[in-house]
Amino acid sequence: MQPCDPSSAFFGFMGVTSALVFANLGAAYGTAKSGVGIASMGVMRPDMIMKSIIPVVMAGVLGIYGLITAVIINGKMDAANYSAYSGYAHLGAGLTVGMSSLAAGLAIGIVGDAGVRANAQQPRLFVGMILILIFAEALGLYGLIVGLVVASTAEGKGKGAWCTTIQSRATDVLFDKTWKERHRKGENDYSKNMIAEPFENQLMRFIFRSIAGALAGLGIHAVVTRFTGSQKDRKTD
Repeated sequence: MQPCDPSSAFFGFMGVTSALVFANLGAAYGTAKSGVGIASMGVMRPDMIMKSIIPVVMAGVLGIYGLITAVIINGKMDAANYSAYSGYAHLGAGLTVGMSSLAAGLAIGIVGDAGVRANAQQPRLFVGMILILIFAEALGLYGLIVGLVVASTAEGKGKGAWCTTIQSRATDVLFDKTWKERHRKGENDYSKNMIAEPFENQLMRFIFRSIAGALAGLGIHAVVTRFTGSQKDRKTD
């Protein structure tokens, strides 16, 4: 049995990061979006502010989901015996909890903003708003349950598996085999150890990274434009 590849821990820590960061993003959006509605409603109906604080509380719980998952995954990680199976499982668990909490936060923020405004004008809508918020919160809870099951059972299922070197296409494109070998040996001084590789490989790596960066930038720009445009339309109305 060969020793576990150190790069498998990268996927485990990415699971920790994904769980906490995406869950906090959902919690932050839900809190901010609902808070704007509560502040606007409180100008005319200050007596209903505490009653309308429920969406903010439910959005804040999503951050706790990510915190719990991140702590559990970090506790399962072992530098000496951490296999690729555990790394992949913990990455999947972190993404499951994080993305589910992010989706729940988006739903809670939108429903909370419109719900508290409508509830100020028609108090009979309060029960319906709470039910919608509960089902939106359940989305994050579903992700938490699956994430905890995957993270908790990964160590037992992969206990008898051999520690294998991760040979995914993504890592092969980003980091060549020579770089991996030098990284394991600690030879990372590129001023003394220049890695010679064919020009075609360098070109393909540059194209891959450029496309990934461009797609990420376009996605962020589209999200920001959509939200800023909706805010301007609301102010105009």
